[in-house]
Amino acid sequence: MSDHLKTLYLVRCLGSGPMSSAELQEGLGVSRATLNRYLAAARHLGARIDAVQGRRVWVYSLSNWSECQRIVTRWIELEEGRTLIDPH
Repeated sequence: MSDHLKTLYLVRCLGSGPMSSAELQEGLGVSRATLNRYLAAARHLGARIDAVQGRRVWVYSLSNWSECQRIVTRWIELEEGRTLIDPH
């Protein structure tokens, strides 16, 4: 699975509500450093991701999911369906 697709999954996850760094790392199967790269990439693509540290845990939230949802969902469909073989 590509880093780009995992970045899209990250945005989709945050679209369902705030998540901790540990939850995101486990859900995506990535290290803290890789999660930070995905967060930076998502922000570069236009996701407004806020981070709040509380009780030694970072929690991330997405403030513009309504603006991102349609494009992220479609982009994931396209990425998951990439193939060199015609499905018909």
